[in-house]
Amino acid sequence: MKIPHCTCQRIRQQILLHKPVIITSFFALIALIVLATGVEYFAFGHTLRSLDQPDQGKRTVTANDISSEGFITDDRGVLISQSENATIVVHADSRHIENLVIRLAGEPKYDIAVSYTDPVTHLETPATNEVGKRMIKGKFDFLSSISYPVQTSPETVTISAKALGTTISEITVDNTYRFSPYRFAFVLTALIIATVLFALRKKVGTHPEYAFLVVALATGSLFALSELRAYTSWDELIHYQVADNLSLKQIFPKTVNDHYGTNLLPSSYSFEEQSIINDKFDHDYRTKSASKKSSKKSNFNIGTLITFYNQIGHLPSGITLLLGRIIRLPQHIIFVLGQWVNVLVFSTLIFFAIRKLKTGKMILAVTALLPTSIFLASNYGYDSWVTGFIALGLAYFFSALQQPDKKLTKRETIIMIASLVIGCGPKAIYFPFIFLLFLLRPAKFDSKKQYRNFLIATTLAIIFVVGSFALPFLVSNGSGYSDRRGGSGINASEQMHFILSDPVAYTGILFNFLKGYLNPMNAGGFTTFFAYLGSFQGFQILLAIMAIVTLTDRSEYDKKTTNLTRLSIVVAFFASVVLISTALYVSFTPVGSPIINGVQPRYLIPILFPFLFIFGYFRLGIPQKFRSLYYTVIFGVMAFVMLHGIWDLVISLYH
Repeated sequence: MKIPHCTCQRIRQQILLHKPVIITSFFALIALIVLATGVEYFAFGHTLRSLDQPDQGKRTVTANDISSEGFITDDRGVLISQSENATIVVHADSRHIENLVIRLAGEPKYDIAVSYTDPVTHLETPATNEVGKRMIKGKFDFLSSISYPVQTSPETVTISAKALGTTISEITVDNTYRFSPYRFAFVLTALIIATVLFALRKKVGTHPEYAFLVVALATGSLFALSELRAYTSWDELIHYQVADNLSLKQIFPKTVNDHYGTNLLPSSYSFEEQSIINDKFDHDYRTKSASKKSSKKSNFNIGTLITFYNQIGHLPSGITLLLGRIIRLPQHIIFVLGQWVNVLVFSTLIFFAIRKLKTGKMILAVTALLPTSIFLASNYGYDSWVTGFIALGLAYFFSALQQPDKKLTKRETIIMIASLVIGCGPKAIYFPFIFLLFLLRPAKFDSKKQYRNFLIATTLAIIFVVGSFALPFLVSNGSGYSDRRGGSGINASEQMHFILSDPVAYTGILFNFLKGYLNPMNAGGFTTFFAYLGSFQGFQILLAIMAIVTLTDRSEYDKKTTNLTRLSIVVAFFASVVLISTALYVSFTPVGSPIINGVQPRYLIPILFPFLFIFGYFRLGIPQKFRSLYYTVIFGVMAFVMLHGIWDLVISLYH
């Protein structure tokens, strides 16, 4: 297919027009790469490269350097535990130990704990490496050595073998400096964000979407690249399996064992161990095709449509998995790309949503840049899809309300309705926000017919979204909605009977739950929480920023936000929260329980923006001449907090 000549001409003109910027950006990127390389090598590598010559590199711990209890040494010098919890004490004599490597002989037994005496606190401190537990869980035995990060100069290091018959052939102190691609990527990300924010300092005041795009893409990409090749987010194994099912694997059968489809794949923060793991599973080929085409024909029905609609948020990951397999990328690279594509989709949706808004741009940018929000976008799941599309639909809605004299085009109407419908696919419980569209008056449309069509389309959209989760519930009489992960006593039908038979009691249960769930002091759950990786300090800073932008991100357009609009959004917000809580009380909580289980704080993220949007007063808005500096500072703080969390919970753990 030939590209039209006029199109090629326009592309060439755009390149020539922006040639100076392109050249400057290219050389700036080269300079930042060189600077990040220097920081990694000279700053982070300084400790190991400045050690005395005998302490650099690898050195084997000799028999004279250890004492043991419960171990014997055979004629080959191999240590074998003769009892459970046998111990070996390595006398380090305050010499630096970066990593202590234990080489296992025979059939490896990975149930080993390592601790050391901290030279500053003099407390016993564990040297953590979870790969052994993961090897045991998956019943693997291909790792012959385990590396434990010590990264200090202890007096002693204690090795405890939990299992009888643990065989250790060698203990090595590894002080070899290794260039860390993750530290390098971290420094480069920070430098790129700082450079771009400085370069855009005069433009951010009018176009904050560009600053958002850079911060979101940079931090999200860093997260997707650097976190463990494992399931670190909520229910991520399930989300990966759904994305895998959408990857057309029946048409393009996988030719390797997809160990990522199980929860047993080991992963490690050790560069050497992870390299061995990648090599092992990237080349673990089956003798036969990994999947066969089904001989049964799949008939399209309403159930198929609802299932696809509910799973639509996994489509970007599914397509990426498919493309990665077609071009035969290594499995661990495909896994990372399947995560990263969610960052791209999320950042793009929010970018266009911010661009569409007339006011409240920074409110949306800040809520979308919450570390937990970026974390969710960097993993397998549908949360970022829901947040992005709902934000896009509401941005078009708010823009329409704040320009009462501007007619809605068909394109804007379609984007507004379609975005909300698509966003509610994986989580239809947010459907109350679609009702807000009825606030648009006939004067916004070119004709009565167009307005009537809009009302019909909106009504059908609500019926479709509500039906996507209500219909399966009614057909199965509630039985299919019982989630056994909530424990024993889960029965959706009986729980619904309890609620309907004693609504007063349930109202009390719901009210008591919401008092804690909506308490701002619990905001760490949706701001600085990275699921199974843990949480980090700083949610108070983020709360303060959200409060500041809510009050100050105002303009003359806010005059058009009526009290009816404000009240409607409050009702939609609380209706969504009540529906989410009730849905999980029915499906995830034992019958009659006085508490509600399973309601995650992250469920508030998609509806934070519209809720905060209605507060504030236009006269509190920051004057235009100060907005660029003000917005740049806000983006800088958001990036700093996010990078702090990534460093603390991910990057700093690599060794």
